[in-house]
Amino acid sequence: MERKTFYQLMSTGIDIGKNMFHLVGVDRDSQLVVRKHIKRLELVATFEELPGCIVRVETCLSRSS
Repeated sequence: MERKTFYQLMSTGIDIGKNMFHLVGVDRDSQLVVRKHIKRLELVATFEELPGCIVRVETCLSRSS
């Protein structure tokens, strides 16, 4: 089985948490290429290592009581 590389990355999804982010990247065939848990301070350095791709960010509304 061929090992996927970052250079096959087409789209990355990011789930934003308080201190940890979850990244999931897929190729053009929607096959998993990367899955990482990173600290907030590592976000920029992590994306500097990846090739240009579409980045999708999880969004949700929060309600203050």
